Amino acid sequence: FYVDGGPKIPPASSAVVKAALEEYPVSKFDQFKILFQRATHDHILGRLKIQVFMSLFIGFFYGLVFLHVDNKQKNYNVRLSACFMTIIYNGMMCVTQMSTVMPLDKRVVLREYRNGYYSLVSYMCSQILMRLVMQAMATTMWALVFYNMEGLSRGQHDYHFFVFLITVFMLATNGLIYGFMIGCVAVTPQKAQQLQVPLQMPLVIFS
Repeated sequence: FYVDGGPKIPPASSAVVKAALEEYPVSKFDQFKILFQRATHDHILGRLKIQVFMSLFIGFFYGLVFLHVDNKQKNYNVRLSACFMTIIYNGMMCVTQMSTVMPLDKRVVLREYRNGYYSLVSYMCSQILMRLVMQAMATTMWALVFYNMEGLSRGQHDYHFFVFLITVFMLATNGLIYGFMIGCVAVTPQKAQQLQVPLQMPLVIFS
């Protein structure tokens, strides 16, 4: 395969790869634990603070736009717009973020996988779990700000917030997995951005 215009790396024969990957230094569960610890260290130190800050900022900004909208028939379209912006940020932004990061990480993953360090299953499980934990924190911060500023909490029971939070988190989870798929297919972040448009347009039109 090609690495961003670099030299072509000749693929190893199937027999060599199979022989190298039949036995790993440690079990797949141990691989998962080590990879999860590495992902935790990388993401918490590098990306979690930025992601949480952006969630708080965007939640506050959306809250100002839709500040204390009354639950009346005349405000139906305004509340519908608030729901649509929720889909745009928590769904589409997760797709964009994940699909542009994966092509960059894929080069390291393929090299380590071919050297027999770990299996792809262990890597995928550790990455998905870590990103779900990060997204749960960011989504909770966003929902706390937006839910109360927009006025969704007025006249509602306390458990309605958790219904809203779980719904938004499921939306963000779908966006992460969708972006993960695009990032695995795309060779470069630019190609990933090109793939997003035709794949996301039906979701925007029919959502």
